[in-house]
Amino acid sequence: MNPASSRPSTGGGLPSKAFDLTISRPRAPRYEAGFSMGDRVADFRRLFAFWIDIVEDPDISSKKDPNIHIKMMRDPQVYGCFTIRSLATSSLPRAIVPGGDDDLSRMYAKKIQTMIEGIPNLPMVLKNILLAVPMGLSVNEIVWYVNDELDVVPHNLYPVHKDRFVFDLDGNLNLRSPVDVFWGERVPDRTFLPHTFDQIPGSFLNPMEEARLFFGFGLNDILYPTWYAKQIIMRMQLRYLERFGNPTRIGRYPRRNAGGRQALQGLMNDLAHDQVVLFPGDEGYDLQINELKGTGFKAFSGALEYFDKAISKAYLGSTLLLDAGDTGSYSLGRVHERTTFGRIAEYDHEAVSGVINRFLIPWIFELNGWPKKFMPKFKFTMKESQDATEIIEAMRIAQSMGFEVSVEMIEEQTGFRRARAEETILRVNPEDGSITQTAGANDVLTSRGRDKMVNEGMDMMGRDLREIRGRLEQLEDGMLHAMIEQAAINHAA
Repeated sequence: MNPASSRPSTGGGLPSKAFDLTISRPRAPRYEAGFSMGDRVADFRRLFAFWIDIVEDPDISSKKDPNIHIKMMRDPQVYGCFTIRSLATSSLPRAIVPGGDDDLSRMYAKKIQTMIEGIPNLPMVLKNILLAVPMGLSVNEIVWYVNDELDVVPHNLYPVHKDRFVFDLDGNLNLRSPVDVFWGERVPDRTFLPHTFDQIPGSFLNPMEEARLFFGFGLNDILYPTWYAKQIIMRMQLRYLERFGNPTRIGRYPRRNAGGRQALQGLMNDLAHDQVVLFPGDEGYDLQINELKGTGFKAFSGALEYFDKAISKAYLGSTLLLDAGDTGSYSLGRVHERTTFGRIAEYDHEAVSGVINRFLIPWIFELNGWPKKFMPKFKFTMKESQDATEIIEAMRIAQSMGFEVSVEMIEEQTGFRRARAEETILRVNPEDGSITQTAGANDVLTSRGRDKMVNEGMDMMGRDLREIRGRLEQLEDGMLHAMIEQAAINHAA
């Protein structure tokens, strides 16, 4: 017997239907799909919370306060640490390495060098790329234009805040706008230059963290609890200074003397506008000033110092590059710069170079229709932890061991360049170390050319003299032989 038919009928004489508990839910396009070469298996479509084809930023600090990154950058400790770290990369000399040893590879490398170095305020652009370190994701918009040689070149790059973007499940960037504030508009190709810092995966039970594969895991998100606790301690310290920074003034006046109390009140108001205590006493008037010990202020200062050190360690690996005196020294800071911070800076060098080599340079080649086999590489030529003297000394040792060292190698590794024609040349006397300067590189080159011509002329003159001497000797031998023959003929006659 059908259970539904045995139920009492409702009004109208129609039997009631069994309640359907089947839930129809949308499924992602690749749900339960087999493995396909080039596609991920553990992708966003096999996690909850990504059924609407959108990946949003899981940055906890930004969800607490949309302006948190600007507020944290106003902290001198945060801004100072980020500035030191970013300048260790953006201020370095740069070079474009040709993709091959042929003339075409060198020609395209020179074109790319001119285009990239022609970007206005290039060090600031490189620093903006490194905004991914505190924010997790940095996006820079490229504005293209056609130059006089009809080449498409990057005219300028502008930073765009990461909260203006969302990703789809395939990792395509979408720009939020008044046209579409939820899914966002699909951005044009070769327009936005993204850089992600520290990707971490999300768990199955907390799938939103998987979005950090696109949005990264910035240091400001990591340091937000530390920074927030620091703000609380600072407020408490300021309130402590407000209450106990000035000594407490205690006044006494005769009991049941309203006029005396009023007079003493006026006196106390003249002394200070707060921290005044008045109470009646048995013996005339009295004024006492109590100064409190600064134990509370020292406690707050110690907590702030702890939080500042935590920020320094997260950004720089240690506190030696910022602190001095009791907690560090210049020599220790230099050692740290060559070791721990050197590795951190090297990580940033490779990351920024990777962004330019993976996006900007290939986009230039694609827009201009150039062959990709001639594509050069962007690199930083001198690392912060290296010393030019050490590099030159190493090359000198390598040369003594039989390695060939070129001027271009020295330029690439040290950042030095050859003198231009209009520049003044310095010469060092190897005997006493004195330095003299010439009028200019043209004169030096002219004098070098003149010396070369004189030497070559002397060599030619020497060769000519030797040839003349040989000819004279031959002539003398011939004349002597002829004279002997003539004498023999005369004697026979």
